[in-house]
Amino acid sequence: GFCSAAVDPASISLIAEYFPPKSRGQATAIWNLGIYLGVSLSSLSILIINSVGWRMCFVIVGIVGCIVGVIAIVVIREPARGVFDEAGLSSSRGALISGEEVPASMIGSLCQVLRSLP
Repeated sequence: GFCSAAVDPASISLIAEYFPPKSRGQATAIWNLGIYLGVSLSSLSILIINSVGWRMCFVIVGIVGCIVGVIAIVVIREPARGVFDEAGLSSSRGALISGEEVPASMIGSLCQVLRSLP
């Protein structure tokens, strides 16, 4: 979708920081399952369109998306970096050593990327 290019790398990064190497394959598979489950559930929008019209369908789906987004912002926390790294030195710590600015959250990362656009 529209934001997939920004969401995919952040999601894989979160999986790498939340799960040890032996569990990452399963965690990534479950994350990918969400994509296909979402596409499957999107066919329910046909039932909504038939009962309340396409405009109200957009409103309903938009409200559900906003609710899920707020829940994600509240529940998902920035993990401790480098917990599963072999050397114990994460990319964030490496950036701190090199003097680069490291954002405190995923939203901070997005803001940093948007600020760097021409």
